[in-house]
Amino acid sequence: MSWKRTIANQIAIIGIAFIIQCFFFSLSYSQIIGLHFDTKTGFPHNTAYNLHIDSLGNIYTGTNAGLSIFNGLTFKTINTQHGLRNHVVVDIAQNKAGDINISTWGGGVMQLKNDSVYDDKIEKNNLCYASKLRALDSGFFYRQSLGNFGINYSCENSSTNKYDEFFIWKDSLKKTAKAKIGPKAPYIQDVNFSCFNERLFFHQGFWGNRERFTGVHLLNSNKQISTPYSFLNNSQIHMIDTCAVHQCLKASSFGNVYHFNQSGIISQDSFLNDHFIIRKHLCRETFQSFNTFNLKNQGFDVYLKFPDSPSPTNLMQKHSINHRVSDIELDSNENLWISLFGGGMRLLPSGLIKTQIDYLFQDKNILDISLANDSIVYLLEDNHIIHKANQQEVIYSTTLKDNITALHFIKSKDKVYADVSIRNYNPNKNSNIISGQKSMYFSQDSSFTFKVLGNYLWYTYAKDTFQFSFKEIHLNIKHVVTSQDKIWIATNNGLHAIKKFSHQPIFHLNEENGKISNNVLCLQEINNNIWAGTMRGIAIISKDGKLQKTINKDSGLDNEHINKIHKDRYGKVWVLTQKGVSLINSSNIFNLNSDYGLPLEKITDLEESNNGNIWLAGGKGVVVLKNNNADLFNEINKLHITKSGLRYKFAPVAIPASSNYMLHYKINNGGWQNLQSMSLDFTDYKQGKYRLELRAKNFSQWKYFPVQKFEVVYPWYQQPWLFIILLCVTFGLVTFWILKKLTSLKKKHELLLRTLSENKTLQKELVNVRETAASDFHDAMGNKLAGITVLSEMLLRDAEKGRLNNQRVIRIKEDAKGLYDGMKDVIWAMKSSSDELWELAVYLIDFGEKMFQGTDIQFYSQQNIDDKGARLPIGWNKQILLIFKEAMTNSLKYSEADTIALNLVLDRKRLMISLIDNGIGFDMNAIDRINGISNMRNRAQTIGVELEIHSQKGTHIIMTANIL
Repeated sequence: MSWKRTIANQIAIIGIAFIIQCFFFSLSYSQIIGLHFDTKTGFPHNTAYNLHIDSLGNIYTGTNAGLSIFNGLTFKTINTQHGLRNHVVVDIAQNKAGDINISTWGGGVMQLKNDSVYDDKIEKNNLCYASKLRALDSGFFYRQSLGNFGINYSCENSSTNKYDEFFIWKDSLKKTAKAKIGPKAPYIQDVNFSCFNERLFFHQGFWGNRERFTGVHLLNSNKQISTPYSFLNNSQIHMIDTCAVHQCLKASSFGNVYHFNQSGIISQDSFLNDHFIIRKHLCRETFQSFNTFNLKNQGFDVYLKFPDSPSPTNLMQKHSINHRVSDIELDSNENLWISLFGGGMRLLPSGLIKTQIDYLFQDKNILDISLANDSIVYLLEDNHIIHKANQQEVIYSTTLKDNITALHFIKSKDKVYADVSIRNYNPNKNSNIISGQKSMYFSQDSSFTFKVLGNYLWYTYAKDTFQFSFKEIHLNIKHVVTSQDKIWIATNNGLHAIKKFSHQPIFHLNEENGKISNNVLCLQEINNNIWAGTMRGIAIISKDGKLQKTINKDSGLDNEHINKIHKDRYGKVWVLTQKGVSLINSSNIFNLNSDYGLPLEKITDLEESNNGNIWLAGGKGVVVLKNNNADLFNEINKLHITKSGLRYKFAPVAIPASSNYMLHYKINNGGWQNLQSMSLDFTDYKQGKYRLELRAKNFSQWKYFPVQKFEVVYPWYQQPWLFIILLCVTFGLVTFWILKKLTSLKKKHELLLRTLSENKTLQKELVNVRETAASDFHDAMGNKLAGITVLSEMLLRDAEKGRLNNQRVIRIKEDAKGLYDGMKDVIWAMKSSSDELWELAVYLIDFGEKMFQGTDIQFYSQQNIDDKGARLPIGWNKQILLIFKEAMTNSLKYSEADTIALNLVLDRKRLMISLIDNGIGFDMNAIDRINGISNMRNRAQTIGVELEIHSQKGTHIIMTANIL
């Protein structure tokens, strides 16, 4: 991961861009070279051909080792391992859909969609070597190749892989105005094309010394060539494009740039002479940048032109970039990206582009500087002092013999004091450099001047001099400031506050009372508070001695050893540390040091001039930054989020991240966590809905991004509901099996109980049958036999007397017949077959037919039984038989009917038996003997059936019952 750290450290240099954005432009540039990306920092190859920046700010670069994609933090390379047919990427073009078309040398054109490479499958040799590529929003793209007979062009559809190939000949553009297809014709050696607004334009190439080719030629859909801008027909046009700033078209001709529309030229900028060709022109509101080709030395450079500057500046010379430029691009923050032949890729931050940065005494070790009004005194190594006026005129330059430790400008005397080790040494009587004891001098304003030596303090107010000393002989005074009625003294034993003039102690803050560090190095009054620089950061102390706030590494400082604190005229606080300079503005902290591109190895002093410029001195020289009140703090404002399933990838885009870049995340209501891998995988999270919050910090200000919501859903075979269903199914099956067993046992139990009950019922029925049979036998046989016995005895007596009574004989006959019939019914009822309904029907019909045979009554019968095997409950057969025998007997005796009808109907277990005659009927209240009817009702009640008797017009006897 060391190479990633290296990238991050170099990317961090961009921080200087945002600080420097607050400065104005002048012609003086430093040699701060910004960011350099090469194979040492993750760039795939040092030979880079072209640049492209997509809408997200990703930087695409074609190299000899594949396509490089830089997201602001890390590099990704697409090469032959990812599907490219050749690893040399010579041009890049993106269409409206976002697909990246890649032209590889010898491998043809391929497409990059969602990090996957797609082959166009066009294998023609002359199309595989495309030197230039342009994409249209419609899905087509043009490419230029060098064929056997001239410049070969093809118009291809990236989705269908269909293409149309054609050549552009010299005479076709000059004479016939047609694009010819075919060999053996003079071809144009130096032709280029541009593509915008869905149209293809041909114009002069970059090798202007080969052949003169004038004008701009438009190729329409019918391959007809026209010159839509006749006012350019006599000019060699090397570039044509749209200009968003001026809302028109622009074209370059050698060192000139024309802005024009359909009517004519609007304006012309002459940047360079005709020894230069402007290959690419980038226009912004505040500056213009262009890539050039020098016809004399064959050099490729980048120039910059500002409205108030008389001539463009060669950035390659100013920034000591010793490689040829292949392409340039500006991102959304106006940072300039430069691809180089052999030099990888460089980034010049917008601040470096726009800002005046004077770099003085390059590679000299500057120990200290002191600004005295409009003059500057420099203290170099080896005790060399240089005094200049307005950075130009040298007043004097001398080398002192003694060891000089620091310079101090005393405002009250307009003199610069040098701390030396020998007293009363005056190197130049005419100079304002005054040597003294090995002491320090401080001048807060023109009224107070302090001199410090060890634990002694002298200060002058007006014309009076005051002296104060600490009792501790080992106590050293480091710095002194005055505020209202107090004098604040920084020492190696904390911070002291004493009364002015009376020197009465007020406060003493140190480690013992838990306030601040013992080693207080510097002081500065800011916003009615005292800022104390210590070995452990900055302690902000109120005027009443209370600690208000501590600023340290946790707050954003990159170093806690504070050497100097300075508040500029715009309210920004500059803090000089052992590592560099930290800028504090409100709650924001930006650390400026050599890691960020500052060319000073160790910053020894910081001063502000009368015009507000910031002077930084240290190893390798002095840097002067032109200061104003612009915002210094531009944070990461975009975060590219790629989601694939439950995997997230993050990258800062549009502006590169610094080495301090941090990305934090938190899930739901959890705490913030540092994200180092720039990716998150939630596949192992528990199922549920989640909120992903993100924040990023490039310097010290957190930027919060929209909340990402996602849901973790297990596969169906891992879903809790599946286990619940399986558990429920298992439980249901077990329960069903148990219930089935219980039901079976219950049925068996019920069957057993029913069987036992039926056995009891059968036993009761058998008893009843026996009792009924006994009763019937008694009724049917007893009375009849008793009558026969009595009649027989009477007949015997009559015979003894010689008399024969025929009536008694007839009576005996009838009783014997009645006894036979009764016995017959009893025997029939005892047979098991008599329980069948069909058997009962046959028996009743047979009885009726025999009873009414030979009488004046016509007997009819009808039976409609849907179940011939239907059986009657035990005991029903006899009772039903006796009910209807009684009814038929009564009809025969009393009805005086002509017809009698017997009907038996069984419909779905519903039984109905009726006996109907058309006789005279009877009145239930008028008949003398009702035993027969009562017996019929009693028999029906015995077996639980319904019996209805109606006698108005004839007699209707109807019995209904349900047979189970």
